[in-house]
Amino acid sequence: MLGVRQHGELPLRVADLVKDRELLEETRAIAFDLVRTGEVDGDEAGPLRRRVQERFGELMELPQTG
Repeated sequence: MLGVRQHGELPLRVADLVKDRELLEETRAIAFDLVRTGEVDGDEAGPLRRRVQERFGELMELPQTG
């Protein structure tokens, strides 16, 4: 019954640094803009905003309830 084997879905996929280079560079630039401005606006942030909403939408709504 007890062990060290992982169960369930892993919430984070590790990127392939060679294959995903372009995507990583794009998301890095968006992340730096987000930290600098505190805003996720503009056309370039649209895909990131949509992906975060798809993946974590339910979790993002939790603090608003109760």
